[in-house]
Amino acid sequence: MLATHTHTEMRSGFLPDRIVHLHPTRLCNLACLHCYSESGPKEKAALDLETLKRALPLLKAEGYQLVSLSGGEPLVYAPLVPLVDHAHAHGFRVTMITNGLFSNKRMDEAVSRLDGVAISFDGLATTHNRLRGRADAFERSCAALARLADDGRPVAAAISLTREAIPDLPDLADHLVGLGAQALQVRPVALAGRHCGGSSATIPGCVSPARGAARSSAGALRFSSSAEPMATTRRLRGIAGDLCSTGRGRSARPTAGRLGQSSGNHRDRHPQAHRL
Repeated sequence: MLATHTHTEMRSGFLPDRIVHLHPTRLCNLACLHCYSESGPKEKAALDLETLKRALPLLKAEGYQLVSLSGGEPLVYAPLVPLVDHAHAHGFRVTMITNGLFSNKRMDEAVSRLDGVAISFDGLATTHNRLRGRADAFERSCAALARLADDGRPVAAAISLTREAIPDLPDLADHLVGLGAQALQVRPVALAGRHCGGSSATIPGCVSPARGAARSSAGALRFSSSAEPMATTRRLRGIAGDLCSTGRGRSARPTAGRLGQSSGNHRDRHPQAHRL
């Protein structure tokens, strides 16, 4: 029997809520070279919906407030809509990170139920397409972001940063904000999963977060596109320079497993940023 208790203390941090990071499946329509969970088209492992439905009330009682869905590709998880509805019924906010390659119909059915969605990117077209193994991946992900923004959805961009992509970062930020991204989240690629098995010739190295840059407890840089775009770009160019100067920094390996929790430990310095 699990014993639970409710947290009532006030928290502060870059992560405004205590977050359940939920990877319901390792199945994915891509097999990215740097994937930390080694997801792909041949990976069939998935979490049982009934197990998740029992776990969510316990996590809510412990004070968790947000379920963040990723994967694998969450849109291939068959009971995704019932999972989102169940989480909402227990008072969670629910967000999702997707690669943006699925049809409008499948995307819209899920996004209409979500509190926020982010499209994942790895750099500009050359870098992004090489890491994703598809010549049209960047174009299709950009199209998905733009369409969701045009539809008035709360859409952001989640950028997985390798050393190779550091020079892309300022122009990529400009491009994504221009498409309608309401926020940018930049995370160094972890030396884990498929990234560990590749050679440096095929997979660029990890980077360390820039010294002096705002970090979350998970190592992410967060920017709000409500700020003037050129100011964001200037800041990113400075961060890119810092990253280039750090050399071969080490990035923390993510916690094993597919159901994780996190909470922020430092005061949020970007209150206007859309949180995912």
